[in-house]
Amino acid sequence: MSLAIDDAKAQANRLATGFGAKLGRIRTIGPSSGGNALYSGSTVRFGAGSFAPGTIHVKSAITVTFLLDQ
Repeated sequence: MSLAIDDAKAQANRLATGFGAKLGRIRTIGPSSGGNALYSGSTVRFGAGSFAPGTIHVKSAITVTFLLDQ
């Protein structure tokens, strides 16, 4: 989540600078829909149990609305 926050600030700052403005206070902040976790790997079964090596990827997103200062 901290990476999503840093990315949101950086993107908003680049956009504001491009329009000759500066970032002001945050107006709204909240989770963005569409975050998910994805497991990739193969399952190996032995007897009654199973073992599933692999990697879990977690995607997190936020929506932030900043006020702009001139």
